[in-house]
Amino acid sequence: MEKNSSQSNNGSTPQESNILPAAGDLDKILQAAVSPKGELTPQQQDALEGVIEKIASKQPGIVAQAVIRQEMFSGPIPHPQILNGYDEKTRAQILEMAAKEQTHTHEMRKAGLSGEIKKDRRGQTFGLVIAVTGLLTAGWVAQYSTVAASIIGSLDLVAMVAIFAAPRAFEMMMAARAQKAQEEQRTPPKKPAAKPKRK
Repeated sequence: MEKNSSQSNNGSTPQESNILPAAGDLDKILQAAVSPKGELTPQQQDALEGVIEKIASKQPGIVAQAVIRQEMFSGPIPHPQILNGYDEKTRAQILEMAAKEQTHTHEMRKAGLSGEIKKDRRGQTFGLVIAVTGLLTAGWVAQYSTVAASIIGSLDLVAMVAIFAAPRAFEMMMAARAQKAQEEQRTPPKKPAAKPKRK
C-alpha cells in the first residue's frame, strides 16, 4: 500500500519512470544532440522522445521546435570532416587519387575532342579531293560530250552538298529535337479535357 501511495504522490507510473532518463543522462543526450556529429544512440533517441512526450502531456501549450540539419556533399574527395578523420598519409593518398582521376578525365576529354577535330578535317580533305576530282573529270569529259560532263558535274555538286551540308543540317535537327524533349520534360503533362458522357 505504501508503494502505491508513493507512486500516486509522485504522479508517475512505473512505465513513465522507465521512459524518463536521469538528469545526468539527459545532459549527455542533449550534449550529443547538439554536438557537430549530432549522433544519438537508439536508446538515447527513445529517452529523448519520452522526455518530449512527457513535457508535451503535462504542458500542451509548449510549442516544440525541431531543427533538422541536412548536409549534402558530392565530389571526388570525401567531406572535410570525414577526410580529417584519416591520418596524414591516408589523406595525402586520397587527395593524390582525386588529382589523378581529374587529370585522367581531362586527358580523356581532350583526346575525344582532338579525335573529333581530326575526323572533321579528314572528312573535309577527302571531300575536297573528291569534289576537285569530279570537276576535273567533268572538264575533261566536256571535250567529248557536254551532256556527260554536265551529269558528272551535277552529281559532283550534289555529292558535295550531301557531304558538307547534310550532316550539319542533320546535327541541327537532332539538337532541336533534344531541346524540345528537354522542354517537355520540364513542363508537366497537360491533362486531356474530359469528354462529355453520351446518354
